[in-house]
Amino acid sequence: MEHYNAIHFNLLTRVDSLAIGALISCITNLEPLRIRNLVQSGTFIAIQRTTGALLILVLCIEPNEPQINNVVFRIFGYSLIGIFFGTIVTSATFASGNSALRRVLRTRFLTFVGTISYGLYVYHWLVYYPLIHSLRLPLFESHPILTRAVLPVVAIGLTFILSLISYYWIELPIQRLKSRFTVAAQ
Repeated sequence: MEHYNAIHFNLLTRVDSLAIGALISCITNLEPLRIRNLVQSGTFIAIQRTTGALLILVLCIEPNEPQINNVVFRIFGYSLIGIFFGTIVTSATFASGNSALRRVLRTRFLTFVGTISYGLYVYHWLVYYPLIHSLRLPLFESHPILTRAVLPVVAIGLTFILSLISYYWIELPIQRLKSRFTVAAQ
């Protein structure tokens, strides 16, 4: 367990997740028709179904252990989650038609969450770790169900607030500045 943080947070052990995100980003920068053809291809669907099945298998290997203690999950789980949900979102975004998942992903709330998602990613650990350490107080140790109910709600709420502050007071002003520094193409 003591080496888990070093393994989990080390750039070299997370490079697969970064590569998956970069690959999906490259795919989404293709022409819409090419993306649509790729998403509907047998290979793309096979990758999606295979990673989904492998993810279920990895989760079933040690079902009574939390994922943090599951060695197989720590090695393969995050990569499989990235590939699986990346292909789901790409399929829903670029597939022809008006699927239910596509409609859900295009709701105003989820679109806004996507707008502030960088802040959610950056600030979640600033909220989560202090909360975890405060849960060692006697009040929380004597009420584990309270801990399991309160921690996620408080962490998500505080992270959302920090992300909103960051978006409106830091990110948007910086984005407005970039027009002052653009150079016209010759």
